[in-house]
Parts: sequence; C-alpha cells; structure tokens
Amino acid sequence: MAAESMIKFICYGKGVAPSHWTFDHFPYVNRLYYVFGGTAYFTGGQMRHQLKPGHLYLFPYGIEFSAVHDGADCLDHLYFDFVTVPPLQMDRFAEYRVEPNTVVDHLTRALTLYLSDDHTARDEVTVRTLFQGLLAVFCETYGIERLNDSRINRVLELIHEKYGDNLCNRYFADLLHLDLRHFLRIFKQALKMTPNKYIREYRMTQAEAMLRKRESIQDVATRTGYESAASFCHAFKRSRGMSPSAFIKQNSPVE
Repeated sequence: MAAESMIKFICYGKGVAPSHWTFDHFPYVNRLYYVFGGTAYFTGGQMRHQLKPGHLYLFPYGIEFSAVHDGADCLDHLYFDFVTVPPLQMDRFAEYRVEPNTVVDHLTRALTLYLSDDHTARDEVTVRTLFQGLLAVFCETYGIERLNDSRINRVLELIHEKYGDNLCNRYFADLLHLDLRHFLRIFKQALKMTPNKYIREYRMTQAEAMLRKRESIQDVATRTGYESAASFCHAFKRSRGMSPSAFIKQNSPVE
C-alpha cells in the first residue's frame, strides 16, 4: 500500500486565525502550513522563528513547540494537521520557500482555491489527493524519509483502522510472529513511545477531529474505545491539559 494513501486529517482549512489564536503542538501529529501573511512565531526551547509569507512549514510529530501571533496582524494561512503511515522520519521542522510556477506553487494554489470555496462543496478525497502531491514534493525536496519497517507500518495501519477496539500488545506480537518483548523493543525504537501510548494518543488525535466537528462527547468516547464519557474526559484532560468542552470552545473553526 502506498504511504500517501494512509494520510488521515485531524483538521485542515484556509483562513485568517482569530485574534486570540495560539497553540501547543503535541508530538503525535504532523502540521503543514502555507503562510499568506500576518505576524506569527513558533518557539521551542531557546528558538523563536517567524513564519514568513510565501513559505511552507512542515512540523513533524516528534517535536514539541508553541505558536502565537500578533492579534493586530493575524496569521493568514493554509493549515493541515495529519497523521500518516509510514510516519515521517524527522527531528526538526522544515521550511520551504515556494517559488512561482513550480509544482509546489501550483499545488498550493489549487488547495487554496478549493478550500476558499463554499465548505459544503468540499470533497476530502480531492483535498487528500492534492495534499499527497504537495507532501510528496516537499519530502523529495528535503530528502525526508519514511519509516522503512513493514512490520511496524502494518501495526500502525491496524491502529489507525481499529483504534476504537480493545487492542493489546500480545495481539500485535502474535500477528507479526514476534516475541512480545522483541515487538515492544522495535516499536519503541521506531516511534519513541510504547504501543499503548501510541494507541492512547492516536485516540486523542481522532477525538480532536470529532470534537472540532461538534460531535457529542458521549459519541466521541464510544468511538474512541472508552467505556464512559467520564473516563474519556479524564484521559483527554490528562493528554491535552484541558477538558473536551474547553477544547471545543477554544477551537472554533477558522473563518
């Protein structure tokens, strides 16, 4: 299965961020931004970097940082939060200046036009097709590699498909015909976290996507494999630092 076919969006869109816009980048999703204008920065440790108009930025899942903008000069951008199998192999952000009349320029323009139309007419298959091309060119330009371990990629595909089920490490180890300890070792080496943590945090990324669509907390809890809304709310707050209700209030769609 082609790597690009396994992209799943948490959210995407085009617009000017509200004046109160800010976010903490959790290390379980990737972000791709194209900046049209505004004054915005991302920070991590001692680093402070301005997001420049006419540039693409790829933030991989394995890093942590925060972002903020000037409320008097709001960020205008394309944005995509996504997960993919095989995962990207990056340990820092990548920045790409988009030159006119290049493949990246045409793909960015196509996504901009499509996402600027009436949102009711958007087809996620079209968005994904255009985005796959953009990400592929970006990765080729920067020599960004994907995880080259078919065993772990198979496990990730199953997690992304069945994240609401009761998944266990023994099931994955048996599926791959591996000793349990060996499976746990190679998974943690590849993803920098245990399978249980990956499943838990992947459920949270999917919960975010559902909450952005204003699905009920009870429905989100059920679909992400939690026995009750209370247990889901506890897990979400422990992972994201806020309740699902607070997340909904903080993440109104960008207009």
